[in-house]
Amino acid sequence: MLSGMFWAGLGQVWNLGVNFIITVILARLLMPEDFGVVAVISVCIAIFSVFIDSGFGAALIQKKDLRPEDCSSVFFVNLTMALLLYVALFWASPWIAHFFRKPILSPCIRVSSLTMIIGAFATVQNSMIRRELRMSVFFRTSVISESTSGIIGIVMALRGFGVWALVAQTVLRTTINTILLWIWGTWRPIFVISLTRLKGLFNFGWKLLCANTLDTVYNNFYFAVFGKLFNLSTLAYYNRGNQIPGLGMGIISNTITSVLFPAFSKIQNDREQMARGMQKIQSVIFFFVVPAMTLLFVISEPLILLLFGEKWLPAHPYMRIFCFVYVLYPFHSSNIYLLSACGRSDSSLTLEVIRKVQAVICLLLTYRHGPMAVAYGVGFISLLCAVENAWMSQKVIDFGLKKQFLNILPCTAISLICAALCWFICKMCGGCWAKTLGTSFCFVVFYLGISFFTKQIPQDVIQIVSAKVPFLRRAA
Repeated sequence: MLSGMFWAGLGQVWNLGVNFIITVILARLLMPEDFGVVAVISVCIAIFSVFIDSGFGAALIQKKDLRPEDCSSVFFVNLTMALLLYVALFWASPWIAHFFRKPILSPCIRVSSLTMIIGAFATVQNSMIRRELRMSVFFRTSVISESTSGIIGIVMALRGFGVWALVAQTVLRTTINTILLWIWGTWRPIFVISLTRLKGLFNFGWKLLCANTLDTVYNNFYFAVFGKLFNLSTLAYYNRGNQIPGLGMGIISNTITSVLFPAFSKIQNDREQMARGMQKIQSVIFFFVVPAMTLLFVISEPLILLLFGEKWLPAHPYMRIFCFVYVLYPFHSSNIYLLSACGRSDSSLTLEVIRKVQAVICLLLTYRHGPMAVAYGVGFISLLCAVENAWMSQKVIDFGLKKQFLNILPCTAISLICAALCWFICKMCGGCWAKTLGTSFCFVVFYLGISFFTKQIPQDVIQIVSAKVPFLRRAA
């Protein structure tokens, strides 16, 4: 499991680095409103795409007695759903453009939504590779697809294509990724559709479908609210503030998704082993997540000025709020996938319903007070849901709310001490470069130093690093 976590994490680190560089370049070449348009497009595609998989992908990973007709049936159903949903979104695009008062949205949506059809060809390949824990495949595909699509997007932006540079980047990334998964994947479809096998898979997957639908609609609903109630520029600032800490959290999120669920599915009958695995995974993840989000909170303002320029400075307060939101994200994802691996998709659905009801109430109470009030509401709901998810897990394994929070207490305390010290360092430094790099260097040194002397570095972190870095392995 830790080996798979290493490869999954390495792939996500590459994605983070490439996306980060490409985003910085494109943000300086394009206007915030262009990113606002793409944010609206992403909302539409995300909501429609959740129905393509229909929970079948997770069911293929979780199912013990998987047969060839299971995979082929899911493949053809997903492809059919993708075609139907593309037609629906193609037809609805003029109305969406009228709703947001942005005519360019219609053709952009029609081109971008081709990713739903292209991506449908890769859903079963994706699930089978994850089931086999062949995470190195995803690393190789991400290296090629992210780099190639990013370079083409930058060239188009330089030539004045505007928002179409972002559209082309998205479509190319999905296309290249799908082609490579078919080249390196071992699964091939057979022309069989078994309604009986689909029914068995759907009995597990429909609850995840409902939970994912609620989660996707909820997450993207906030972007739609910003785009409609305020303006696309405000949406772009909100999205940028969400994106910067989200890029780092994407490593953790996708690592948990790709490793924790299939690994726990294999040991779902051994609850003691699952509890130990959960404790180890969370210890490793939070050892990196808590200080990373804390550091981003401290250097948010100079970092945005350094990377994107003064025109993006209004994104700075949103970024600080989302640092708090994302530091809690591993609680959500690890507990949800634990429940799903144990076959408790009903509990996952219950948690999502509760979360969405709470979020809608919070949104209704905050949107009249402006975009910042809505963002603070997101932070409050994130904290509340972290507590609820951890509480639900203690019904399955002996690693509930209290133990999970105590598990992250050392790294949280050390991070807060480092933040207090580095806050003054950041204020004393002059210039964006000095504030960002100087504060980051001091924070890393303080955090690792205090963790080392207080013996709070998780043993699994030491084992992973020493196993993958040759000179450390020889030293050990």
